[in-house]
Amino acid sequence: MKLVDYFSLAFDGVKERKGRSIGAVIGIVIAVVALALALGIGEAFRAMFYETLRRAFGPDIIYVMPTEHLTESDILIMSSLPNVEHVIPIVGQGVLLKAGTFERSVMVYGIRAEYLKFIMGVEDLEEAIEEGSPDLVGLNILVGEYLSYNYLTKTKLIEIGQQVILQGVDRTTIAVVTGILKASSGPGVAFINTGSSVFMDIDTFFRLFRRDMTYDLAIVKVKDVNRVEETIEIIKAYVPQAEVFSLKFALEQFGIFMNSVQIFLGAVSGIGLFITGLWIFDTMTINVVQRTREIGVMKALGFKKRQIMFLFLAEALVITIIGVAIGAVVVLGLAQVVGIPMFGALIKPKITPFILLLVTLTPIATNIVATLAPAYRAAKLDPVEALRYE
Repeated sequence: MKLVDYFSLAFDGVKERKGRSIGAVIGIVIAVVALALALGIGEAFRAMFYETLRRAFGPDIIYVMPTEHLTESDILIMSSLPNVEHVIPIVGQGVLLKAGTFERSVMVYGIRAEYLKFIMGVEDLEEAIEEGSPDLVGLNILVGEYLSYNYLTKTKLIEIGQQVILQGVDRTTIAVVTGILKASSGPGVAFINTGSSVFMDIDTFFRLFRRDMTYDLAIVKVKDVNRVEETIEIIKAYVPQAEVFSLKFALEQFGIFMNSVQIFLGAVSGIGLFITGLWIFDTMTINVVQRTREIGVMKALGFKKRQIMFLFLAEALVITIIGVAIGAVVVLGLAQVVGIPMFGALIKPKITPFILLLVTLTPIATNIVATLAPAYRAAKLDPVEALRYE
């Protein structure tokens, strides 16, 4: 008996029992779609955050995050190290921004004007200005474009030259908006969302909000990227109260985290495959009972045990392939329209060839295993007893 004959008979069997076959196919489609979309969202999430980490760090960037605060002497020590090009100290605080009737809780960052272009990822700060000028002295401030303009109502919220109130925990001050900063696509260097933040001169920040003149973060730019790990160890020795890490470390830690997330998502979605396997087991068990006389006839005609067993396995395989094929088409269609809103963007599932291969082979393997017991039972039936079955 040729392989094509097995599948021809299996396909005829599927058509004869349309009701249960359609139910099994629908179950497989749902399981395939759930598993593929879960893994696809995880893959898209991974890709987005890898890109964010690369943008935030860069191969020549080291982050120094203190358990408490960094002092000016810490900044000077790091600046004097041999492989350090420059150190960018950053300090920030949450305030309530008031501009006329508009109010919003925002982060205000203190930074030296010459370093802001690095945070914005441009060679010249003028390139990052949507409107106004990058005049960051005294009580002048720069605000992100999402604070100055409401894109939903298409209304201007903050004008150039407008006086705004910055209300902190202990201090309230009036500042003047001199420029509107362009928004970056997602968190940038230091994970600062420039489109929704406020920037002011660091000396003014200290005078208004933090008298002890300590820093929350330092970004170290190195000269030689091949000596990043060496520089990290030196910084740790001089600034032991801080966590020091680079792009390599961040990618490794995030990779471990994302692997765990994808395993969890896959496991949750895999429950659907398990349920589908139970459905196939139930379907094929009932098939064996309903076709007992038919099996007896086939054995009387000379069918061997392995041939009967393979016939039932082929039937399960046909049902699974139909379900997987429909599920794959549905997945590829949904991947273009569904997504999760995050960081102002819509994260759509990233369906890779590996994910498609996984959601194809996993249901096939699951359903073949689920069919083994009923198929073996069918193969073991005594032909005489089977022919007597009513």
